[in-house]
Amino acid sequence: MYRCWNLAITSIRGARRNSPSKLQSYSIVTYKPLHSSLLTLRNLKSFYTFNLRLNTCRLWTSRHLLSRYIHTTPSRSTKTASTLIPPQVDAAKAFRLARQELINNVDGIGARTMLRIRLFLMGQVRPMKMDDFVALFSWIFVGNTLFVLARTTAFVSVVIMIVNRLNFQEKVAEFISDLLSRATGFDVKVGAAVVPRWSDGAISLEDVTIVCNGDTWTELKRKEKSAKGLGDLLPGEVDLNWTYWDLTVDRIDVNLSLWRLLDGRGPIKEAKLKGIRGMVDRRHIEFDPNWVPSRRVPEFGDFEMDSFIVEDLLVTICNPDFRPFSFSIFDAELPIFRKQWLLYDMMCADSVVGMYDNCLFSVHRSQSLDVFRDTPGNFDKVSHLKMSSVPIDHLKVGATGPISWLTRGTVDLDLHVLIPRITTNDDVFDQLFDELDGIREVAIDKIEEVIAAHPEQSRPIYTNGVVNLGLPMPKSENANVILHWRVKLNDLKAYVPLSNPHLSYMSSALIRPVVAYMNANRTSLPLASSAKMDINNFNGAWDIFSAGLVDVLSEETGRALSNLVQDERERTRRLRRIGIWSLQQCGKAILSLSEYIRGTRNPWSYGLPI
Repeated sequence: MYRCWNLAITSIRGARRNSPSKLQSYSIVTYKPLHSSLLTLRNLKSFYTFNLRLNTCRLWTSRHLLSRYIHTTPSRSTKTASTLIPPQVDAAKAFRLARQELINNVDGIGARTMLRIRLFLMGQVRPMKMDDFVALFSWIFVGNTLFVLARTTAFVSVVIMIVNRLNFQEKVAEFISDLLSRATGFDVKVGAAVVPRWSDGAISLEDVTIVCNGDTWTELKRKEKSAKGLGDLLPGEVDLNWTYWDLTVDRIDVNLSLWRLLDGRGPIKEAKLKGIRGMVDRRHIEFDPNWVPSRRVPEFGDFEMDSFIVEDLLVTICNPDFRPFSFSIFDAELPIFRKQWLLYDMMCADSVVGMYDNCLFSVHRSQSLDVFRDTPGNFDKVSHLKMSSVPIDHLKVGATGPISWLTRGTVDLDLHVLIPRITTNDDVFDQLFDELDGIREVAIDKIEEVIAAHPEQSRPIYTNGVVNLGLPMPKSENANVILHWRVKLNDLKAYVPLSNPHLSYMSSALIRPVVAYMNANRTSLPLASSAKMDINNFNGAWDIFSAGLVDVLSEETGRALSNLVQDERERTRRLRRIGIWSLQQCGKAILSLSEYIRGTRNPWSYGLPI
């Protein structure tokens, strides 16, 4: 040991006199075997205790630097170092060996783990500075932020799983119920626990109750007013003239997205509802005769879902002065579902199958696209709505005039909706190029007209002024929704009141044989028509009244009826059939009356009253 120590000191002094620049390499090489030999000696406890804190760092550093000075001429003092790390070992392997030996010299799992983390983050063993803490915090914050933005559902699922393991399911369900109640204005209660569904990539809410009536709405408004310190509600201050809902949902699966929430499109990306039961009550609604349909104004945060699926829905609808009827949906798939375009997205559904008052209806993509190939316009798809055997009661509710005379009958509706292709904001360059092409074509046509009118002035004329050629700017027309529908009225039964202010005496006298013929025979009245509507009419429309669809259907159906009446041949054929039937009935009545007078047959054989 004493000889090795003297040899190291002599080598360092010689290197200092001969080449001071090589002092570092010689000192490292000679100190390394000295340090290794000191570690192997157990009798020098005082020296080991003094250098215990520095040995770990120096050993790893010497092994790492030794790989850089493999070309150094070996001396007697480097023989021990060469036995530990041979010269032919590359730098990467030497670094791994030194790192592993550095970790092995530390006792305890916790200390080794912290040492591994420190070597992974900093690459060396030294105390952490403020810059290191800031960099570590920034890395953790940015990484988690990107994870939440990209996988919001997974992040929330992990949080819910941890909370459920801590037996806080009831608290989580109560918190989510309050959150949904404040966001929707309905009294929402989540009965079961909220669980993540890893296989579907969604969060499941089970046994959900949704109640919205006069009591819940009044209580919600009272809490909002009390929170602002405005006192209690005044009588009649809260408007309760709207639809009441009482629904229960077996399961709701949602897919969340924080990026959509920050973009103002709501936190829900996809939603799926299963097992919906309940009642929709409208019996208390009072209709204003001067009511004007209005559309809602878009707000920041309106939901825009990329997928909306409904399975197994059955509700009972109660309207004022009408019998309750059922409405069910077996399966519904909507590729997009937006709050601002609610009615339009329902018309553009991929598939909806259900029953309306025990009448089957379906909404799907039409397969017969060749029928509408000649229709002008750029259309994305054709949606087909088909509804069979709808009772005539739904059409005559609140109606006046001849429609209110109908007592029985069914209606078959076959509607084709041509959905236009809407250019999104992402295709702004395509829109710009289309506008430029339109301007170019208009300018070329205008120049050709000028040249053709004045061929002698076709040479170019230069001027310093600005010439306004008066070229019209091409304006992009709004997309239009084209409707083609066929309505078939089957087995109509009606009655004509004795005094009717809507018809004159002559019209009432002429209409009675027609109504009598309809009541005595099974008739079918087919109507076909088409219309064009601006797509902006569906912006903010939640029903067919606010979209103006009822007015369009009524106008076009009336026009189809007038065309049917104006058809001379068809009208003559129908009047002849009605006239022949009327003569037959009159002849039967006269014959039965004469036989009764003669006493040959009793009146009961002809079905005459006593």
